[in-house]
Amino acid sequence: MATIRELLTYLSDNDIEFSVLKHGQIKSAQEISGETKLPIKYVIQTVPVHVGGQSWMIVLPADRVIDFNSLCEFLKTKDIKEDYESEWPQYFPNLEIYTVPPFGNLFGFKVLADESLKERKRIAFSACSDTESVFMRWNDYERLVKPQFAKITIEPAAGVSAETENINDILLSGASDYTVLTQKI
Repeated sequence: MATIRELLTYLSDNDIEFSVLKHGQIKSAQEISGETKLPIKYVIQTVPVHVGGQSWMIVLPADRVIDFNSLCEFLKTKDIKEDYESEWPQYFPNLEIYTVPPFGNLFGFKVLADESLKERKRIAFSACSDTESVFMRWNDYERLVKPQFAKITIEPAAGVSAETENINDILLSGASDYTVLTQKI
């Protein structure tokens, strides 16, 4: 899946009700909220990572950041490697990383969603496009993707935005003994 048409066909073929939101160009999940005027609580984002040769798509609320201590504990590892920009094209052809929809199952990724998303009734996310997003029911997403769940996010630290470009910027100094190899997202 590399186009909005393929994504919308997938949703339609699975009898999913959804809306397509057209908006100005975005470069992050947080910008979807600003461009569509949807409250940020509806917007989700994805972070692809590799752990021990396995590809994972981490799905989290756009107003939260990954708690790498919790993520490492859940995945039973001390080393997490984000998919470097140079590797993205092999997994997400023709997509910028901020336009990858949260359907890791369609890209061969295991999907891990933050537990807090279970409380959501609806979600919005980039739809393979930097000018279009999809708004749909969380329950439909969960039925299609069948993600695993864990408490893997925290609210951003004071002075740190969930839109931080470098994951290292959100790690509290000295708060973790885990190794996280990061690249700008």
